[in-house]
Amino acid sequence: MKSQKKMIQDLENKYAKLQQQRRGLGKAEIDEYGRLMEERTSKLKEKEEAVAELEHQIEWLSMQQEEQVENHENRVQQLTREHSAQVNELERKLAEASAQVEKSTKRSS
Repeated sequence: MKSQKKMIQDLENKYAKLQQQRRGLGKAEIDEYGRLMEERTSKLKEKEEAVAELEHQIEWLSMQQEEQVENHENRVQQLTREHSAQVNELERKLAEASAQVEKSTKRSS
């Protein structure tokens, strides 16, 4: 974008110099050249605005993606904690059942 701004500034400077040299050239030629320079400058400014809008959209999409990744990571952590709690509960119940089986086996022997 800096190069485009520099190009615009260069074109504006050239146009200003041409206006100062107006005495030696015909007014119609200078006016036509000025019109062309203004048209080119306008197109460059439109392109700069389009680039700026695209950069803004890319930044917004990047932020959205980061937020989604963070949400997914949080969800995975939550599910992992829940799964660990379930596994711990099942292990506890298994240990209790094993202990009861062992007691029952000792009583019946």
